[in-house]
Amino acid sequence: MKITEQDLISYFEKKFGKEGISLSSSLTNDLGMDSLDQAEMVIYLEDILGEETPEEVAENFRTVQDVWDYIQSKQQ
Repeated sequence: MKITEQDLISYFEKKFGKEGISLSSSLTNDLGMDSLDQAEMVIYLEDILGEETPEEVAENFRTVQDVWDYIQSKQQ
């Protein structure tokens, strides 16, 4: 399944009940992501990408841009 930048932003807006999320939004500082949220995000990524997301990769996601860059690298 191909995902767009807006799809990803919409995912985070729905998940955290916030509007105005951008690629520069910090997952922890701006969105308040905790370890459970991170695990759910990894499941979401695995569902849309059709492959496992290594834990060591997911641990390095700091911003929505980091997640988007990872998705882009897998969709090419």
